[in-house]
Amino acid sequence: PAPDRLSEVTSNPRFDARAVLVEIARLRFLLESGDAEAAESFVVLERVLQTICDKPRLFSLGAAISDFDFDAARLKLDEITKEYGSNWEQMK
Repeated sequence: PAPDRLSEVTSNPRFDARAVLVEIARLRFLLESGDAEAAESFVVLERVLQTICDKPRLFSLGAAISDFDFDAARLKLDEITKEYGSNWEQMK
């Protein structure tokens, strides 16, 4: 998304940067542990990120989790966090 769109969404009082960061940490832990609950965690995270993260990237993350390819999913999650996370860090 365009930087102004990202700013618009993340400045929305309904966007909770801390909650997003906590959920990312939870999902990363589940992926590293090979825990099937990663799929449930992804659904929560996807709901929040769908307005600020490009859909193909979220789809790719979800597909890797569905395929139990947790190593690939972790890499995709890291990419999303790297690209969008600096904006969330500023909001904490």
